Amino acid sequence: MNMKQMVKTVLILCISLFLSGLVQSQNKDMVDVSGKITFVAKDGTSLKVDSQTIVTTPDLVEDAMFEIDDTVIITAEKTSDGLKAVAYRYVYEEAQVDVGEESPADNVIAEDQN
Repeated sequence: MNMKQMVKTVLILCISLFLSGLVQSQNKDMVDVSGKITFVAKDGTSLKVDSQTIVTTPDLVEDAMFEIDDTVIITAEKTSDGLKAVAYRYVYEEAQVDVGEESPADNVIAEDQN
């Protein structure tokens, strides 16, 4: 087997492994749970989003800095132990500005330049 054939074989094996990993990850039952955090276990092993309990890890809770009333979307895997968090993202409400509102600069009286 020459070098070119060996590289080709290794490449085919790598692509096969990558594709089989994708198929396995797509077979997992994943669900997004969205809402406000209502509970975070002191030991970091679980939290509640609205009324849904989700199993977490202390590292995830520490890294995410979850707090009560944070609005989040937790991606969780369905397991025999219940939902297990695999990813999260915060949901931020956009500040709404009324177009007809006066800006603070409108209320400033110009200083006398003399």
